[in-house]
Amino acid sequence: MAPDFPLTSHAEAGLIDEFIELLFGSISMHETIIVKDIIENAKKQGDVESIRIEIGEIAPVPKHDLLECLKRFVDWKVDYYIKEAQVTCDCGFIGHPKILEQGHDFYLIECPECGEVPKVTDGTKIILKDVVVK
Repeated sequence: MAPDFPLTSHAEAGLIDEFIELLFGSISMHETIIVKDIIENAKKQGDVESIRIEIGEIAPVPKHDLLECLKRFVDWKVDYYIKEAQVTCDCGFIGHPKILEQGHDFYLIECPECGEVPKVTDGTKIILKDVVVK
């Protein structure tokens, strides 16, 4: 059964991204959605003065893009810390992976011991940890 609403084509999605960039600069829809969620959850605590967030080392949005987007929407003090990526590998390695490349919604990692692709166990999330209200 076909949906009752039109789906956005790749061309239309590109135009939407261009429109958002014109309005907000170099931020994308993805960071905007994540930031909107952080803001909504923080505001549930009251009149926000500052927040502290955990940013996974290989989170879907790079740290600088996330922080820039937050600054465009709120004037709160924003503290953050980076949660280091952790992996386990079939070779027995447990620890920090070798990060070959990373960007929006992707990362390329390998085991520093054997060069295979390990299983990520930590360092992929963006989490609102603390909220200070006025």
